[in-house]
Amino acid sequence: MSDPARILRDWDPLYTRYFPFGTLHTFGYRTRVSACNGSDALGAGREALEVRLSLFEAEGGALLRAQPCAVVEPGEYWLLDDVETFAARHGVTGGGDGEWLGVLHQTPLSQRDAAATRGGRLDLPVGAIAPWLSFADDYVEYVHESTGGTGGVFYYGPFLNDTRLAPTWSTVVQSPKAIFDAGLEPGLLLLNVASDPRHDRRALMDIALFGTAGERIGGGGVEVPAFAARLVRLRELLTDLAYKGGATVVAVSTTATLIPCTLVHDRMSRALAIDHTFPPASYHSAWGQKSKRAAWAEDVRAKLVAARP
Repeated sequence: MSDPARILRDWDPLYTRYFPFGTLHTFGYRTRVSACNGSDALGAGREALEVRLSLFEAEGGALLRAQPCAVVEPGEYWLLDDVETFAARHGVTGGGDGEWLGVLHQTPLSQRDAAATRGGRLDLPVGAIAPWLSFADDYVEYVHESTGGTGGVFYYGPFLNDTRLAPTWSTVVQSPKAIFDAGLEPGLLLLNVASDPRHDRRALMDIALFGTAGERIGGGGVEVPAFAARLVRLRELLTDLAYKGGATVVAVSTTATLIPCTLVHDRMSRALAIDHTFPPASYHSAWGQKSKRAAWAEDVRAKLVAARP
């Protein structure tokens, strides 16, 4: 975490606590999200959160901007059962091809009120924001209506892709969670989001697939615009489309940080297994040192590109 005394200029309190998520419309799921106001763990710093929802289409254009949803008191949970129905009630019925990126904004009321008198932005020290990133994860769940198949994952939105905190950002994914078999569709859901709404960097991610013996079995690349989500169907990256068995996904972006989730979709039952890849600190001891992290990510990317068939 950055120096708590460091001042973040023009901070948008919509991002003091925020939960980014992607849809899985491609696989026929609707989206359910829930938020937890765990600020009762902050003692005297506890306060209510105003929840708002933004939605972005596949190229990063806004479909819905910070639409009010609820006020959640300390210690309480809040659930939006159907994101798509909520969007339709507010005039969003399309969005084009691909997935939506959603951002569930959770703003402390004191920051909301202070920003309202200053053009919507504040100058705040990191220490006034960081506690809101520490007390609980939020949840996204994908629901298939006709079968009842579901799957979900907990996480939260940290400081990301914010030039006020660092000049460069990168992502490394290393996950042995891809399974290729009849009826199974493995994928990688990538979110390009930021704690600064002015973020405009596109993420270029190189992806490689390795079989159980360490052999390279496929690869490719994907581009994710700022404030957009991409679902990568890993089967389409296989060199031999008939391959069956487990695989390790290694993927690198050196142009922006992405939030990555690996998933396996069962096309028959509509069950869904989805979670984060292993945390980056698990595969690099100096992950907290941004310059070393960036150099390592560049090195991994160069090796992946050089090894392409």
